[in-house]
Amino acid sequence: MKILICIPSKGRPYDLKTTEWLAKCSLPENCHVKVFVEPQEKRYYNLSLPKKDWLFTLPENDRGKGYAMFIATQYAKENGYDLQFFMDDDINGFIDFRAKSAFKVDVFNNLLRDIPTAFENDEKLGLVRFLSARAFYFVKNKQQQFVYKNQGAWGTMLVRTNQNKICPEITHYDDTAIQLYLWREGFHALTYGLAGVNVEVYTNKGGYQIRDRKKDAEDAIEFLKRDFPKVFMKSATHTLGYDIDIEAYKPKTENL
Repeated sequence: MKILICIPSKGRPYDLKTTEWLAKCSLPENCHVKVFVEPQEKRYYNLSLPKKDWLFTLPENDRGKGYAMFIATQYAKENGYDLQFFMDDDINGFIDFRAKSAFKVDVFNNLLRDIPTAFENDEKLGLVRFLSARAFYFVKNKQQQFVYKNQGAWGTMLVRTNQNKICPEITHYDDTAIQLYLWREGFHALTYGLAGVNVEVYTNKGGYQIRDRKKDAEDAIEFLKRDFPKVFMKSATHTLGYDIDIEAYKPKTENL
């Protein structure tokens, strides 16, 4: 299967953790990388990216992450990519049961060979998500390919391109929106159990959090209500203090 690694980025041209280690990986011929940046920042990213052909300039500035992911999806469809591998730009790498970040390159190469086969063997698999390094700690000793079915999506994920319904109006909760539309169409999600994502959530400077995140969240929820009228904003204990409630549409999470 042909894979496009999609990295939307804003305000971090000189602090791209993801591309730093990604450049050391031995990507297969069917896998390519694109970093989607705004026109106003193009020249800065052009100076910092390890490979110049990774740069993709968006048509417009200041439209938000959902817009960048929408353009990425259009590009993937037009160029025949079966899967999109969405990553944030501040990932430190992937770790496996050895829990050593130094293994990030071979761990990533292994999962890149491993996961596409699951999509080929299961036509109703719409999305594969990953656990944070902290959450992965509790399942790593299972050494099992997939550990949950229909767990809520979270940032880093592989998505079946032709089923990705992301819209530019989704200014926040882009991962959740993609999953809601997949569930509606009868697809399911699996959580990968052989590697975790090493990333510092909400702590790095720059990124899409320089926007008004609360307004982006409110706007996204109002847009999603057109297709999912029972979604709403709820209070949460994490850094932002709020989140989207999708319980009315979420299938039961299953342990595998």
